[in-house]
Amino acid sequence: MVKNKLMDSATESIIQNFSMLFLVPKENVRRQVETAGLESLLQDPINLIKTASQKQKYQAFLKLRQQFQGELTQANINDPKTLAKYSLGAMRDPQSKENFVVIGVNIKNKPVFIESVSLGTINTSIVHPREVFRNAIRNNVVAIFVSHNHPSGDTAPSAEDIQVTKRLVEAGKIIGIPVLDHVIVSSYDVENHFSFKAHGVLEKPTVYNFEKQNEFEME
Repeated sequence: MVKNKLMDSATESIIQNFSMLFLVPKENVRRQVETAGLESLLQDPINLIKTASQKQKYQAFLKLRQQFQGELTQANINDPKTLAKYSLGAMRDPQSKENFVVIGVNIKNKPVFIESVSLGTINTSIVHPREVFRNAIRNNVVAIFVSHNHPSGDTAPSAEDIQVTKRLVEAGKIIGIPVLDHVIVSSYDVENHFSFKAHGVLEKPTVYNFEKQNEFEME
C-alpha cells in the first residue's frame, strides 16, 4: 500500500512537471503514461510534442539532459553514492520495475560502459554471469560494479540478492574481472542505497580505490 502511494505520488509529480514544462494538458500526459509508461515521456513523446515551441523546448531539454549525463560520466566511482547515481540514471522505469545494471570501469574507476542487463525481478536465473560479464570482457575493463533497484524504496537485500552477488563475485575471480561492489538503490532517492561492500555482506569485500595496486586483491 505504501509502495503504491509512493509510486502514484512520484508519477503524478512527473506528469505535472512535464505538463508545466512543455505546456501540454495534464490529461494528455497522464494518458500517454498509462498507455506507454513513464519512459515514453523521454523516449517517444511524439503524440504530446507537436507545436514548434514545444519541439524547441523539448530539444533544449534533451540537450541539457545530455550535457548533464556527460558531466556525470566524468566522475570516477569512488563511493557507493556515485555508483547509485550512475545506476539509477541508466535504469528504465525504475519506479515500477527492477533493473540490474553493470558498469565496467578502467584502472581509475572511470566508467567504460554502463548497461542494463535485465528488467524484472532479480534472481539467479535472470542475472547470469554470462550476461553480466559479456561486455566487460569485450571492452577489456579491469573491474565492474553492479547495481539494482528496489521499486518499493526498501533497499535491504533479500536472500536472493545476496546469493546473486556472491555468485557474481566468484565468477569475477575466475574470469579475472573483480566485482568491486553491488549497490541496491531506491527508485526515488540515490541517498537511500545499500552497499554490499560497506555493510560487509560479502565475505571479502573489494576496495574502491585500487589505482596504485599492482594487482586486484580482495581485502
